[in-house]
Amino acid sequence: MDEAYELMGCGIAYLKETSYTFTAEAHFRYLRELHAGMQVRRFSSSISTPSACIISSSFVHAEEGWLSAMSENMVLHITRRRRRWCPFPISSAHGLPR
Repeated sequence: MDEAYELMGCGIAYLKETSYTFTAEAHFRYLRELHAGMQVRRFSSSISTPSACIISSSFVHAEEGWLSAMSENMVLHITRRRRRWCPFPISSAHGLPR
């Protein structure tokens, strides 16, 4: 998840300075077992609104293409000063939370 936050502009440096994110809800589905040494590809996407961001990830066996696991996370943006929900800052470059 840290990589997804970095891509959205909500990386570690940003979160330490101004705010933090809170996972309000998470769903995981484990469909098929992976073993040590197997190559895995992760595909992620996000849907953002001013009030929340939903990040979905799929984990696929790199060589054979079968789906191993899926996750969906609803993330809220919280201010450090007030310790309350606030809208995500919007990045003008991508239209995503930053």
